Amino acid sequence: LPSTAVLAGTPVSAVFSDRTGASTAALKVSDDASVLWATCPPIESGGTSGKAPGLLLTALGEGVAAFFFSYVAPPAEVSPAHVALSGGAATLSLFEVPAGFPAGCEILYGSTPSASLAVVSAAEATGVATLVSAPAPKANATGVVAISLRCTGDPIAGVRTGAFLEYIETPVVSSVTVQGGGASCEVWVACKLLVSIRYPASTVQDATSLSTTLAGVALQPHQGASDSAARITVMSLNSWELSVLVSVPPPSESGNLTVTFAPTTPLPGFTSAQLSAVATVQVMGATPAVRQLSPGEGPATGGTAVQVHLAGFPP
Repeated sequence: LPSTAVLAGTPVSAVFSDRTGASTAALKVSDDASVLWATCPPIESGGTSGKAPGLLLTALGEGVAAFFFSYVAPPAEVSPAHVALSGGAATLSLFEVPAGFPAGCEILYGSTPSASLAVVSAAEATGVATLVSAPAPKANATGVVAISLRCTGDPIAGVRTGAFLEYIETPVVSSVTVQGGGASCEVWVACKLLVSIRYPASTVQDATSLSTTLAGVALQPHQGASDSAARITVMSLNSWELSVLVSVPPPSESGNLTVTFAPTTPLPGFTSAQLSAVATVQVMGATPAVRQLSPGEGPATGGTAVQVHLAGFPP
Protein backbone atom coordinates (compact mmCIF):
# COMPACT_ATOMS: atom_id res chain seq x y z
CA LEU A 1 0.00 0.00 0.00
CA PRO A 2 1.61 3.31 -1.03
CA SER A 3 1.97 5.56 1.99
CA THR A 4 2.09 8.89 0.18
CA ALA A 5 0.22 10.38 -2.77
CA VAL A 6 1.33 13.45 -4.74
CA LEU A 7 -1.57 15.79 -5.42
CA ALA A 8 -1.63 19.00 -7.49
CA GLY A 9 -3.65 22.16 -6.65
CA THR A 10 -4.20 24.64 -3.83
CA PRO A 11 -6.61 22.91 -1.40
CA VAL A 12 -5.69 22.34 2.23
CA SER A 13 -6.94 18.77 2.66
CA ALA A 14 -8.01 15.64 0.79
CA VAL A 15 -10.74 13.19 1.68
CA PHE A 16 -10.64 9.56 0.54
CA SER A 17 -14.38 9.11 0.84
CA ASP A 18 -15.99 5.76 0.25
CA ARG A 19 -13.48 3.24 1.60
CA THR A 20 -11.68 5.00 4.43
CA GLY A 21 -14.51 6.19 6.61
CA ALA A 22 -14.32 9.67 5.04
CA SER A 23 -10.90 10.20 6.63
CA THR A 24 -9.40 13.60 5.85
CA ALA A 25 -5.68 13.95 5.12
CA ALA A 26 -3.97 17.31 5.50
CA LEU A 27 -2.06 18.60 2.47
CA LYS A 28 1.53 19.78 2.82
CA VAL A 29 3.34 22.19 0.53
CA SER A 30 6.42 20.88 -1.25
CA ASP A 31 9.31 22.82 -2.79
CA ASP A 32 7.11 23.19 -5.85
CA ALA A 33 4.10 25.33 -4.94
CA SER A 34 1.99 23.47 -7.48
CA VAL A 35 2.63 20.10 -5.83
CA LEU A 36 1.16 19.12 -2.46
CA TRP A 37 1.63 16.02 -0.32
CA ALA A 38 -0.95 13.94 1.52
CA THR A 39 -0.52 10.71 3.48
CA CYS A 40 -3.28 8.36 2.41
CA PRO A 41 -5.39 6.88 5.24
CA PRO A 42 -5.94 3.13 5.57
CA ILE A 43 -9.02 1.46 4.18
CA GLU A 44 -11.68 1.02 6.86
CA SER A 45 -14.40 -0.64 4.80
CA GLY A 46 -14.75 -2.55 1.56
CA GLY A 47 -12.12 -4.69 -0.13
CA THR A 48 -8.38 -4.41 0.18
CA SER A 49 -7.54 -3.27 -3.32
CA GLY A 50 -9.05 -1.15 -6.04
CA LYS A 51 -9.67 2.51 -6.76
CA ALA A 52 -10.91 4.82 -4.02
CA PRO A 53 -12.57 8.10 -5.17
CA GLY A 54 -11.57 11.21 -3.27
CA LEU A 55 -12.06 14.96 -3.14
CA LEU A 56 -9.79 17.95 -2.58
CA LEU A 57 -11.16 20.41 -0.03
CA THR A 58 -10.54 24.08 0.68
CA ALA A 59 -10.19 25.53 4.15
CA LEU A 60 -13.98 26.13 4.06
CA GLY A 61 -14.65 22.47 3.27
CA GLU A 62 -15.60 23.12 -0.34
CA GLY A 63 -14.79 20.40 -2.85
CA VAL A 64 -12.71 21.73 -5.72
CA ALA A 65 -11.44 18.63 -7.56
CA ALA A 66 -12.02 14.89 -7.59
CA PHE A 67 -9.43 12.12 -7.93
CA PHE A 68 -9.00 8.35 -7.68
CA PHE A 69 -6.31 6.64 -5.65
CA SER A 70 -5.58 2.90 -6.19
CA TYR A 71 -5.11 0.75 -3.12
CA VAL A 72 -3.11 -2.44 -3.65
CA ALA A 73 -3.43 -5.54 -1.45
CA PRO A 74 -0.19 -6.59 0.30
CA PRO A 75 1.42 -9.69 -1.23
CA ALA A 76 0.56 -13.03 0.32
CA GLU A 77 3.01 -14.72 2.67
CA VAL A 78 3.83 -18.42 2.96
CA SER A 79 5.22 -20.36 5.92
CA PRO A 80 7.56 -22.16 5.74
CA ALA A 81 9.38 -20.48 2.86
CA HIS A 82 10.84 -23.78 1.65
CA VAL A 83 9.92 -27.48 1.61
CA ALA A 84 11.54 -30.72 0.52
CA LEU A 85 11.01 -32.10 -2.97
CA SER A 86 8.50 -34.50 -1.42
CA GLY A 87 6.30 -31.51 -0.55
CA GLY A 88 4.88 -30.69 2.85
CA ALA A 89 2.57 -28.57 4.97
CA ALA A 90 2.29 -24.89 4.10
CA THR A 91 0.23 -22.01 5.48
CA LEU A 92 -0.63 -18.95 3.41
CA SER A 93 -1.60 -15.49 4.60
CA LEU A 94 -3.95 -14.01 1.98
CA PHE A 95 -4.85 -10.34 2.31
CA GLU A 96 -7.54 -10.45 -0.35
CA VAL A 97 -9.91 -13.31 -1.18
CA PRO A 98 -13.04 -13.39 -3.35
CA ALA A 99 -16.57 -13.63 -2.00
CA GLY A 100 -17.51 -17.15 -0.95
CA PHE A 101 -13.87 -18.17 -0.52
CA PRO A 102 -12.66 -20.94 -0.43
CA ALA A 103 -15.53 -22.47 -2.43
CA GLY A 104 -14.51 -22.96 -6.06
CA CYS A 105 -10.87 -22.03 -5.33
CA GLU A 106 -7.54 -23.82 -5.20
CA ILE A 107 -3.92 -22.90 -4.57
CA LEU A 108 -1.36 -23.50 -7.29
CA TYR A 109 2.34 -24.06 -6.63
CA GLY A 110 3.75 -23.23 -10.02
CA SER A 111 1.21 -25.03 -12.19
CA THR A 112 0.48 -27.86 -9.72
CA PRO A 113 -2.58 -27.54 -7.47
CA SER A 114 -2.45 -28.26 -3.76
CA ALA A 115 -4.26 -31.42 -2.70
CA SER A 116 -6.51 -29.39 -0.40
CA LEU A 117 -7.40 -25.86 0.71
CA ALA A 118 -8.84 -25.06 4.12
CA VAL A 119 -9.34 -21.81 6.02
CA VAL A 120 -7.43 -21.80 9.30
CA SER A 121 -8.68 -18.38 10.41
CA ALA A 122 -10.81 -15.92 8.46
CA ALA A 123 -9.95 -12.21 8.36
CA GLU A 124 -12.09 -10.27 10.83
CA ALA A 125 -11.15 -6.84 9.52
CA THR A 126 -9.91 -5.21 6.35
CA GLY A 127 -6.13 -5.43 6.08
CA VAL A 128 -5.99 -8.58 8.24
CA ALA A 129 -4.87 -11.75 6.50
CA THR A 130 -6.97 -14.85 5.98
CA LEU A 131 -4.87 -17.84 7.00
CA VAL A 132 -5.27 -20.94 4.86
CA SER A 133 -3.70 -24.38 4.89
CA ALA A 134 -2.64 -25.60 1.43
CA PRO A 135 -0.07 -28.44 1.43
CA ALA A 136 2.71 -28.06 -1.13
CA PRO A 137 2.70 -30.91 -3.68
CA LYS A 138 5.72 -32.94 -4.75
CA ALA A 139 8.20 -31.35 -7.14
CA ASN A 140 10.56 -32.90 -9.68
CA ALA A 141 13.35 -30.37 -9.24
CA THR A 142 14.67 -27.80 -6.82
CA GLY A 143 13.88 -24.13 -7.34
CA VAL A 144 11.44 -21.35 -6.53
CA VAL A 145 7.82 -21.47 -7.69
CA ALA A 146 5.18 -18.76 -7.67
CA ILE A 147 2.02 -19.36 -5.64
CA SER A 148 -1.26 -18.51 -7.34
CA LEU A 149 -4.93 -18.53 -6.38
CA ARG A 150 -7.30 -19.96 -8.97
CA CYS A 151 -11.03 -19.63 -8.48
CA THR A 152 -14.00 -20.23 -10.75
CA GLY A 153 -13.71 -17.96 -13.79
CA ASP A 154 -10.00 -17.23 -13.31
CA PRO A 155 -7.39 -17.94 -16.01
CA ILE A 156 -5.98 -21.48 -16.09
CA ALA A 157 -2.75 -20.19 -14.49
CA GLY A 158 -4.69 -18.49 -11.70
CA VAL A 159 -3.87 -15.10 -10.18
CA ARG A 160 -0.43 -14.55 -8.61
CA THR A 161 -0.57 -13.97 -4.85
CA GLY A 162 2.89 -12.43 -4.62
CA ALA A 163 4.19 -15.31 -2.49
CA PHE A 164 6.89 -17.78 -3.56
CA LEU A 165 7.93 -21.21 -2.27
CA GLU A 166 11.36 -22.79 -2.62
CA TYR A 167 11.83 -26.54 -3.08
CA ILE A 168 15.13 -27.79 -1.65
CA GLU A 169 17.11 -31.02 -1.54
CA THR A 170 17.39 -32.62 1.89
CA PRO A 171 20.75 -33.95 3.17
CA VAL A 172 21.93 -37.38 2.00
CA VAL A 173 25.14 -39.32 2.64
CA SER A 174 27.08 -39.67 -0.61
CA SER A 175 30.12 -41.65 0.59
CA VAL A 176 31.65 -43.35 3.65
CA THR A 177 35.35 -44.21 3.79
CA VAL A 178 37.06 -46.13 6.61
CA GLN A 179 40.37 -44.42 7.30
CA GLY A 180 43.47 -46.61 7.28
CA GLY A 181 42.19 -48.96 4.63
CA GLY A 182 39.53 -51.63 4.63
CA ALA A 183 35.83 -51.46 4.05
CA SER A 184 34.71 -51.97 7.65
CA CYS A 185 35.56 -51.30 11.28
CA GLU A 186 36.78 -54.03 13.63
CA VAL A 187 35.61 -55.14 17.03
CA TRP A 188 37.76 -53.75 19.88
CA VAL A 189 39.53 -51.29 17.55
CA ALA A 190 38.83 -47.55 17.39
CA CYS A 191 37.72 -46.49 13.93
CA LYS A 192 37.76 -43.27 11.91
CA LEU A 193 35.24 -42.59 9.14
CA LEU A 194 35.34 -39.89 6.48
CA VAL A 195 31.71 -39.13 5.59
CA SER A 196 30.51 -36.88 2.76
CA ILE A 197 26.99 -35.40 2.94
CA ARG A 198 25.35 -33.67 0.00
CA TYR A 199 22.95 -30.73 0.47
CA PRO A 200 23.71 -29.97 4.15
CA ALA A 201 21.22 -27.71 5.91
CA SER A 202 22.23 -24.05 5.70
CA THR A 203 22.09 -23.83 9.51
CA VAL A 204 25.13 -26.11 9.75
CA GLN A 205 28.13 -23.80 10.01
CA ASP A 206 30.64 -25.87 12.01
CA ALA A 207 30.96 -28.95 14.21
CA THR A 208 29.00 -27.34 17.05
CA SER A 209 25.92 -26.93 14.84
CA LEU A 210 25.89 -30.61 13.88
CA SER A 211 24.52 -33.38 16.09
CA THR A 212 26.11 -36.81 15.58
CA THR A 213 24.66 -40.02 17.07
CA LEU A 214 26.17 -43.52 17.02
CA ALA A 215 23.91 -46.58 17.19
CA GLY A 216 23.60 -50.21 16.13
CA VAL A 217 26.46 -51.77 18.12
CA ALA A 218 27.74 -51.52 21.68
CA LEU A 219 30.76 -49.25 22.11
CA GLN A 220 33.60 -49.01 24.59
CA PRO A 221 34.72 -45.59 25.89
CA HIS A 222 37.36 -43.67 23.98
CA GLN A 223 40.89 -44.47 25.13
CA GLY A 224 41.68 -42.46 28.25
CA ALA A 225 38.11 -41.15 28.51
CA SER A 226 34.81 -42.21 30.02
CA ASP A 227 32.48 -41.43 27.11
CA SER A 228 31.68 -43.28 23.90
CA ALA A 229 30.14 -40.39 21.94
CA ALA A 230 31.22 -39.64 18.39
CA ARG A 231 33.93 -37.03 18.00
CA ILE A 232 33.77 -35.09 14.77
CA THR A 233 35.94 -32.73 12.78
CA VAL A 234 34.52 -30.74 9.86
CA MET A 235 36.98 -31.20 7.01
CA SER A 236 35.16 -29.04 4.45
CA LEU A 237 31.79 -27.33 4.15
CA ASN A 238 29.96 -25.47 1.42
CA SER A 239 26.35 -25.11 0.30
CA TRP A 240 26.30 -28.43 -1.58
CA GLU A 241 28.59 -30.73 0.41
CA LEU A 242 29.81 -31.36 3.94
CA SER A 243 32.81 -33.59 4.70
CA VAL A 244 33.16 -34.86 8.28
CA LEU A 245 35.80 -37.01 9.98
CA VAL A 246 34.15 -39.15 12.66
CA SER A 247 36.16 -40.79 15.46
CA VAL A 248 34.35 -43.90 16.69
CA PRO A 249 35.45 -45.57 19.95
CA PRO A 250 36.13 -49.34 19.94
CA PRO A 251 33.00 -51.40 19.21
CA SER A 252 32.51 -54.37 21.53
CA GLU A 253 30.39 -56.37 19.12
CA SER A 254 29.96 -56.90 15.40
CA GLY A 255 27.03 -55.56 13.39
CA ASN A 256 26.02 -52.47 11.46
CA LEU A 257 27.15 -49.20 13.00
CA THR A 258 24.95 -46.22 12.06
CA VAL A 259 26.07 -42.61 12.29
CA THR A 260 23.22 -40.10 12.17
CA PHE A 261 23.97 -36.46 11.38
CA ALA A 262 21.39 -33.75 12.04
CA PRO A 263 21.49 -29.95 12.38
CA THR A 264 21.13 -28.72 15.94
CA THR A 265 19.01 -25.88 14.54
CA PRO A 266 16.63 -27.03 11.78
CA LEU A 267 15.39 -24.85 8.96
CA PRO A 268 11.96 -23.25 9.56
CA GLY A 269 9.24 -25.73 8.66
CA PHE A 270 11.49 -28.77 9.17
CA THR A 271 12.44 -30.93 12.14
CA SER A 272 16.02 -31.97 12.76
CA ALA A 273 14.98 -35.55 11.92
CA GLN A 274 13.72 -34.46 8.49
CA LEU A 275 17.10 -32.90 7.76
CA SER A 276 19.16 -35.83 9.05
CA ALA A 277 21.47 -38.07 7.03
CA VAL A 278 22.54 -41.58 8.04
CA ALA A 279 25.83 -43.32 7.27
CA THR A 280 26.20 -47.07 7.82
CA VAL A 281 29.41 -49.09 8.16
CA GLN A 282 29.87 -52.74 9.04
CA VAL A 283 31.75 -53.76 12.19
CA MET A 284 33.47 -57.09 11.68
CA GLY A 285 34.34 -59.49 14.45
CA ALA A 286 37.96 -60.63 14.52
CA THR A 287 39.25 -64.09 15.44
CA PRO A 288 41.56 -63.78 18.44
CA ALA A 289 45.10 -64.00 17.18
CA VAL A 290 48.65 -62.75 17.61
CA ARG A 291 49.09 -60.03 15.02
CA GLN A 292 52.84 -59.48 15.49
CA LEU A 293 55.83 -60.24 17.70
CA SER A 294 58.49 -57.58 18.08
CA PRO A 295 61.26 -58.57 17.86
CA GLY A 296 60.50 -61.86 16.15
CA GLU A 297 63.68 -63.59 17.22
CA GLY A 298 66.30 -63.65 19.99
CA PRO A 299 69.29 -65.55 21.32
CA ALA A 300 68.91 -69.12 22.54
CA THR A 301 70.00 -68.02 25.97
CA GLY A 302 66.69 -66.17 26.33
CA GLY A 303 66.17 -62.85 28.08
CA THR A 304 64.79 -60.98 25.05
CA ALA A 305 61.87 -58.62 25.81
CA VAL A 306 59.17 -59.35 23.25
CA GLN A 307 56.11 -57.23 22.48
CA VAL A 308 53.04 -59.30 21.62
CA HIS A 309 50.56 -57.46 19.42
CA LEU A 310 47.06 -58.93 19.68
CA ALA A 311 44.00 -58.81 17.42
CA GLY A 312 40.43 -59.71 18.27
CA PHE A 313 40.89 -59.55 22.06
CA PRO A 314 38.97 -57.20 24.39
CA PRO A 315 41.11 -54.32 25.63
